[in-house]
Amino acid sequence: MINSELLKTADRVKQKYAALYNAGIPLNALILAEYQNETGQTTFKTFKQWKEQGAKVKKGEKGFPVFSKPVKKQDEQGEQESKKKYFHTAYLFHAGQIEQI
Repeated sequence: MINSELLKTADRVKQKYAALYNAGIPLNALILAEYQNETGQTTFKTFKQWKEQGAKVKKGEKGFPVFSKPVKKQDEQGEQESKKKYFHTAYLFHAGQIEQI
């Protein structure tokens, strides 16, 4: 399920960076650039990626929503429909939100 905050951010970023978006720059890259501008941080990773690097997200920190990798829809028989792709919400955390274990 896609989060409504992400949809609002996507619309805002598409308008703000219309020339880049129309030139083919991926929407997630533009969203991430916007988060970098807002926070001053340059390193964003998923909870799992930080954990694999021996770090943990500080308690109470809120992730930054981005679109996940596309997921292929399955039909009623469990077979994947190759033409239809759906996106879910993934959350990223920046280096200022983590602490080493």
